[in-house]
Amino acid sequence: AENPASEVSNWGPSPHPSTPDVEIAGLLGLVPKLEATISPADLPVASTAAPSLQLSSAPLHHDEPLKIHNRSVEEYQQLYHEVVDDMLRYKNGRQRPYSLKLGRCIKQKLWERLDRPTFTETVGEDGRVHVDVSYGVGDCPPLYDVDISGEPKPVTP
Repeated sequence: AENPASEVSNWGPSPHPSTPDVEIAGLLGLVPKLEATISPADLPVASTAAPSLQLSSAPLHHDEPLKIHNRSVEEYQQLYHEVVDDMLRYKNGRQRPYSLKLGRCIKQKLWERLDRPTFTETVGEDGRVHVDVSYGVGDCPPLYDVDISGEPKPVTP
């Protein structure tokens, strides 16, 4: 077998032990060498103090039962299972392999059964984010298309 370390010497000039890390990376072609445009004296002083926490002034509703899309937890679970359980299995009972397409179909069916909720976010003058939900007005569920082209392919066991 060939020694992989022998390839390292072919990358370019070999750095000296006293060479800073940034210069080593530049010699190896890993990062472009950038010149500072702001002198360190002109930079603001960094604070080591943690930012102060502000407690929310939103009222707490301890006496109200938890609701999910205006349904009790039990009602939501029942609706979820009515929609999803059959979609996860073939007609013969075997488990269906999960896929992006299946996930999007499940999302679409749940969204329809929940009466097409649409969320609107607004930021108040105090900086707080307010989320409002409207039902029956959405055209389609939100679609987040994440670029995974640079990700490694899954390994099947």
